[in-house]
Amino acid sequence: FVGISGNFGAIKFGRMDSAAVIANGQQSPLGTGVGSGYGILQSRVIADTRYNRSVKFESNTYGGISGSLLWAPGVQSDGTSVSAYAGLPLQRSVIEVGLAYANGPLAASLINISAGSVGTATTGTVAPLVYATATSNVSTSTTILTTQYTLGNSSFHFGYNKGQTLGTATNTAGLYYVPAVAAGLDTTGRRLGYKYVMGDVDLIAQTGQQKIATSSAGTAFYTRKVSGLRAVKNLSKNTAVYVGYEAYNSGSNLASTAVDLDGGRYTLTSFGIKKAF
Repeated sequence: FVGISGNFGAIKFGRMDSAAVIANGQQSPLGTGVGSGYGILQSRVIADTRYNRSVKFESNTYGGISGSLLWAPGVQSDGTSVSAYAGLPLQRSVIEVGLAYANGPLAASLINISAGSVGTATTGTVAPLVYATATSNVSTSTTILTTQYTLGNSSFHFGYNKGQTLGTATNTAGLYYVPAVAAGLDTTGRRLGYKYVMGDVDLIAQTGQQKIATSSAGTAFYTRKVSGLRAVKNLSKNTAVYVGYEAYNSGSNLASTAVDLDGGRYTLTSFGIKKAF
């Protein structure tokens, strides 16, 4: 991205981190680098990490309080229906408003994400890309609240979201199967995390879930869950070794036709070395 900054704050153009992914660090001490269930619970279900062709305003911080406003116009391919939030660059328009607080032991974020209507692109016009003409009014809005409180060597993490799904396609490319999610379904989620720093060792525990409606009426739901543990040994400021365990339930038993799937349940044991440059 490129941008300008001054006494007014900063204005950026391009592909920036969303306020939602920045706040995720408050609610998710396990992070996303070596597995935390972030994707299965939140990424693209209710929020995305970055938006192409976007503009973002970030205020300066006053008394620990700062704000941000992001707009991405969205685009759909000529003649292609985008009934789900298909990702970048083919995506619906997005407006994201963020409010953050960080002062002393407490950090918190409040974010609202609004996506434009699902539609089918007009045909026979400018190739290869045109803006969409909406054929329905399935716009979505989701609010996310995250907090982190540090007390001595311990930190406590909490996250909550409520709103509607963005809509996603089926994902079979990762470590676990994730069924498709339609746009505009009611959804709520929560996360709880704890981190304890014992010298150069970090001990982390986290659990979370995302409850997603199976119909727009919101009368039937299924729940995606993930819980994890990790121990990290910091060898230096830039190098660490870790061992972790995660247990997933993707909820795919309701939608999957693939074989060898135990009701969408998976476990993952990981160990490795991390190096920052």
